[in-house]
Amino acid sequence: MVYVDTSVLVSILTNEPDAPKAMAWLKRQAPGTLSMSHWTATEFSSALALKVRTGQLEPRQQAMILAAFDKLVTASFNQVSITAGHYIAAARLCDRPDLKLRAGDSLHLAIALEAGSTLVTMDVVLARAGTSGGLPTEFLS
Repeated sequence: MVYVDTSVLVSILTNEPDAPKAMAWLKRQAPGTLSMSHWTATEFSSALALKVRTGQLEPRQQAMILAAFDKLVTASFNQVSITAGHYIAAARLCDRPDLKLRAGDSLHLAIALEAGSTLVTMDVVLARAGTSGGLPTEFLS
């Protein structure tokens, strides 16, 4: 199983500079192998809202991208439910200053670790933390 971080989906659906690399990676994945958590939807919406607030997106673009996100998630991703154990593990990861993780990224990492998934991200800090934690990690940037 492959756990996909929000950064990959934001890149693809908002056409960031590394989007072609992320899209090519996505197209190579076998059906049924991709997973994400419900937290990803919250983080994705937050990233789009920030892009609207900073003038990078118009509200109508935001609505279209959210619709595309919902369609992609429904068609291609298994949803991983978050448990109390994930939050506890994420807190322990945040306790490690060497990892330099923010709360949301520590939650992604905790979920991927518990599932034994490969973590795929475009976030260099998260990629380093995954690798140092012994998690198979693919950095797409």
